[in-house]
Amino acid sequence: MSQNLSRGRRHACAGSAQARIAPVGEVRLQGQPPVEIAPAAAKAAEEQAELEAAPQPGRADYPNVGMSSRAIVWMLAQMHLFFGALVLAVPLFVLMIELVGVYTGDERYDDMAHEFMKISLTGFSITAIFGGSLALALFMLYPDFMGYMMHVFGAQVLVYASMFFFESFFLYVYYYG
Repeated sequence: MSQNLSRGRRHACAGSAQARIAPVGEVRLQGQPPVEIAPAAAKAAEEQAELEAAPQPGRADYPNVGMSSRAIVWMLAQMHLFFGALVLAVPLFVLMIELVGVYTGDERYDDMAHEFMKISLTGFSITAIFGGSLALALFMLYPDFMGYMMHVFGAQVLVYASMFFFESFFLYVYYYG
C-alpha cells in the first residue's frame, strides 16, 4: 500500500506543475492522460471564461460638480448606512420588548414597543431618502461604473429592492395592526 502511495507521489511530482494540475472542470484519474476536449467545446469554454474587466478609472473620470463627487457619494452612503443600521436594529428591539411583554403580561411593554416603532418608521423614510439620493448620485456622477456594477449585480439589486418593500410592509402592518 505504501509503495503504491509513494509511487503515485513520484509520478505526480514528475513533469511540470501545469501537467500535474487538472484545469477546472476536467476530471481525470491519476496517471491517465488528459481527456481531449472537442475544439467547439473548448472555444465555448474560453468564451465563457472571458469576463468583463472592471473599469480602471483615472482622475478625469471623477467629475467635479463644485464639490468633490467622491465626497458627495461618501456623505450620502454614510448617512444611508447610519439610518439603515437604525432601521434594522429597532425592529429587533421591538421584538425583544414584545417578547418581554408577553412573558410578563405587562401592557407597558406593548406601548413602549409601539413608541419605538414610531422612531423606526421615521428612520425608514429618512433611510429611503438617503438611499435614493445615493443611487441618483452614483448613476449621475459615475455612469460607467454603475453600468458595470448593474451588469455584475443586476439580479441582486432586484432582490434587495423587493426585501425593502417586504420589510416596510410588515413594519406598517405591525404598527397599524
